[in-house]
Formats: sequence, C-alpha cells, structure tokens
Amino acid sequence: MNWRIEQREAFEVFGIERNFRFDEAGKIPVFWDECRQNGDYEKLFDAAGGARYPDGRGVPLEDGSFVIHAVCGYSDLGDNAYPYLICALKKPDHNTTGFKVVQIPKATWAVFRSEKTDRIGTEIPILFKQANSEWLPSSGYDHANGPNMEMYYTAPDGNYFEELWIPVKRAS
Repeated sequence: MNWRIEQREAFEVFGIERNFRFDEAGKIPVFWDECRQNGDYEKLFDAAGGARYPDGRGVPLEDGSFVIHAVCGYSDLGDNAYPYLICALKKPDHNTTGFKVVQIPKATWAVFRSEKTDRIGTEIPILFKQANSEWLPSSGYDHANGPNMEMYYTAPDGNYFEELWIPVKRAS
C-alpha cells in the first residue's frame, strides 16, 4: 500500500454539495454524472479557473492534479448521514457565488495513493477499504475528527491515479 503522512495548514474548498446516508455510497458516482450532465461540473471548473485542451479535456495543474476533487464528512449530519462536496481548492480570485464554501482545518493526513488506472473515479472505494481495514489497525494512528479528501491526478503517461486523504492523530 502506497501511503505517506502529511501536515497541512487550514484551507478552503468550494463546490456542489449533496447529503448521503451511509448506505448510499453507491449513489456518489451518480451524483458526479448528474453534475456533468446538468452543467454544474462545468460551472465549478470554470469558477476554479480551469483550462482546457482543444479536445475539451481539462488541463491538469502543475502537480498533475485535477482542478476538481471531493471532500466528505466536513460537518455532522447525525448518525446515519454525511455531506459530500464535489469541489475545487479556493483561491482569493475565485468567484464562489452559488457554491458551498467549506473550511478544511489544519490537520495531519494519512495519504493513500492508488496504482495507475485508465479510468478515473474507480480507486477511492478500494483505498478507503484498505486504509481502514489494513493500514489503520497497525499504523500507530487513529482516525482523527475531520473530513476525508478525494484527490484526482493525471500521470505523465496519460493514465490516472487517485489519493484518499484521511485525518489522523497518533494512537493513544
């Protein structure tokens, strides 16, 4: 399992929000599809200053990351639900009108990176399962209070990889 520990200062994201019950994780890909079909994804991409190749694909940022990512569990909705935000990292010049803005607190993150894949959006559930069932129990860390981040990247060879960011603290 490819992982690392990172410290990050607080930052903000903005995007399109929907709430899900814990038994509805399978509906998240449908939410992404709906946002692409109804134009919300494109509006978010443009608001985040995204650039496009002539064929319409988004140009990755300097670090290879996509402009659009996701975050979940950033507020408490009760025992059986969580908020999910298809989002972009907020910069001072971004117009966030019409989007939900979320503050991500300073945290220590366990970052899990997938293998390369030719299909984006397939690896996060696998990483989440591995992180929680394999890595966390023997890592010396506990899951900390805070949101989980989904980060998406383009590799230099044109394939993709994904990262799951989980807030952690040293086990007591």
